[in-house]
Amino acid sequence: MALLKLFSALSIVFGLISALLWVISATVTVKANGEPPHGGWGGGTVQDGSGNDVVKTLGKQSLWNARAAICAALSVLFQILSLYISN
Repeated sequence: MALLKLFSALSIVFGLISALLWVISATVTVKANGEPPHGGWGGGTVQDGSGNDVVKTLGKQSLWNARAAICAALSVLFQILSLYISN
C-alpha cells in the first residue's frame, strides 16, 4: 500500500512539474544581441517586433518542451504502475 501511495504521489508531482515547464516554454524569449552571427559571415538574425531572436527563442522553447515531455511521460509511467499494483 505504501508503494501505491508513493507512485500516485510521484505521478502528481511529475504532472505538476511538466505543467510548470510548459508554462516556462510558452513564455521564454531570447533577446537579439544585434551582432551578426559567425563574425559577420553568413545569415543574419530573425527578430520579432519586440526585438527577440526568433530562432534562438525557438531553440530555448524546444529545450523546455523536451523537459516537460519527459516529466509528463514519467507522470504517466507512475500512474500506470500505481494502477498495476492496485489490482
